This record gives sequence, structure tokens and C-alpha cells, in this order.
Amino acid sequence: MIRRFGLATSLSLVAVALTASVVLATSPDQVERGEVPYRKNCGACHGLQGDDGFAVPLVGPGCLSRFDSVRELYDFVSTNEPEGKPGSLDSQTYLDILAVVLTFRGIAPDGQELSESTLDTAALVALGGEVGRQQPRCALSSEERGAAIGLGIAAVAAVIALIVVLLIVRRRRRPRLT
Repeated sequence: MIRRFGLATSLSLVAVALTASVVLATSPDQVERGEVPYRKNCGACHGLQGDDGFAVPLVGPGCLSRFDSVRELYDFVSTNEPEGKPGSLDSQTYLDILAVVLTFRGIAPDGQELSESTLDTAALVALGGEVGRQQPRCALSSEERGAAIGLGIAAVAAVIALIVVLLIVRRRRRPRLT
């Protein structure tokens, strides 16, 4: 499924590309090739749209802000992903997956393939959601999410313990029929 962008979004992307002197560097074919490997290798953790999984979101203000370029992002992803099998995909598959991620971030395919030679000039336009579809806020880091999950588990355990105590007290208060 290739996203269609309106005239205003297309003009915004062109303006950003011209002022930043960068190449948007994805093609519709590359995005299409990357959809299946993204779903298979990334979707379970990051979500099918990059923003609804349990792992770090790939879209939204502040998300992926530690990367200054698509090259940096590629280097990180190709050596650390997918979880449990880092570096297990071929170079072209990583590039195709990055093309999908760029479209999630509001970058419309411009017809040029993302490749090893275009990684340094490719834009992380829309990093943080400045253009493109409405982006969710990247609120929590993975450490903060882990802490929140831990607190949630502790709260559930406390509620279960309270229920058990109440059941024991209630059982002791019942008069026994003899």
C-alpha cells in the first residue's frame, strides 16, 4: 500500500527539499518491496505503522532524533536489528525497510531508490513529524516504558493481594452453620 499525498504536502516536501539541498531518495517500488520485510522483521515490535508497538516508536516528535542522517540510521539498524537476529538481513532489504520508515515519517517517494550511495544525501525530513501525516508524540524512552510496565505489574500484584486478603477476612467473618 503506497500512501498518496495531497498537493499541500507535496509542495511542503519540495520546499523543504529545496531549502535543505537534500534528496528524498525513495521510490514507490522500493517502498512496496520493503513493506513485507518491515511487517515480518519490524512490525511486531514497532507496530505496523511504526507508532503502535511496544518498542521505540519510529515516528513522532523526538523519535529517532539521535540520528543526524539516514546513513546513521541505516548503520544502526543494519547492525542492531531485527531484535534477536541483528544484522541478519541483506543490505538491500535494510534499504527497502528504511524506505518504508521514511514514508511513515511523511516523506513521499520521489522515484529515486535509497541506496548505499544516496544514504549521505537522503533526508530525514519530517523527523519528529514536521510534515506528512499527523504523528503521535514520542513520549517515553524504552527505559521509561520499562519502568512504567514495572509499575503497572506492581499495581496489578497489589490489587490481587488486596483481593486475596479481603476474601480471607470475609471467609473468617462468616458464621459457621453447624
